[in-house]
Amino acid sequence: MNIRPFLLTSTLACAASAGLAPATDTSATSDALPYQYGMPLHVAKVLSLTEPPTLKCKVTTADMKYIDNTGKPAQISYRKLSNACRRQNWQTLLIFRFAIGVEWLRRVCSGPSLLPQGLAMQLSFRTLSSFTSILCFLLALVWGFFPEVLLAIWSIGYSEGTGVVARRSAVLFAALGVMFYLLRNAPPSVARSALSNGFIVGCFGLAALGFGEWLNGHAGPGILLAVLVEFALGLGFVQARRVTVELGKTVG
Repeated sequence: MNIRPFLLTSTLACAASAGLAPATDTSATSDALPYQYGMPLHVAKVLSLTEPPTLKCKVTTADMKYIDNTGKPAQISYRKLSNACRRQNWQTLLIFRFAIGVEWLRRVCSGPSLLPQGLAMQLSFRTLSSFTSILCFLLALVWGFFPEVLLAIWSIGYSEGTGVVARRSAVLFAALGVMFYLLRNAPPSVARSALSNGFIVGCFGLAALGFGEWLNGHAGPGILLAVLVEFALGLGFVQARRVTVELGKTVG
């Protein structure tokens, strides 16, 4: 017994029941026959399932094109939850995991060092500042003269608007590079702590934002490389801050 038509009919019946809920999108996108509960369907092959694009989680009208058992094309419309509902579930999960990460970082900052002593000593402010300044100068060069390269890696199209934003971002990266280069040999101070803390917030914020853009389909998987670098830099400065505090306590 072929149970595929039976399963498809059951799915559409559930979708039709969901259509009784209040909805803001009630316009049909085609001349498809509206599905009614109990309507017999003789589906031999499904051709396409389409629905109007929306960023809101709501009940919407979708169309199904198929070939029936007689070999004729047919089309019906039915009510269902939009795909944005699934996307919002991912966003909720991301926020939850980000909150867990923030709590973990708080414990890292207040607890003992998680790295071996030799490796922790290597994560000094001078080392991280030198690396960060070189990275910022490199990003300033790329965003200023070759922004389409990074945008292509992120699967984002280049335009005049994105070019303006890229060139302005290049200046900001150059400014960060200068600050980290000039302060690389600075002793522990309020200014150095302010720069480190601000950069930590920026790194984790950019990492969370980039991961969210990838989940929402606004950027390709190439942006995950930037997310990884930003998260690693943030953790590096957190650990360097821990080492500085521990050394200060030891000397004291």
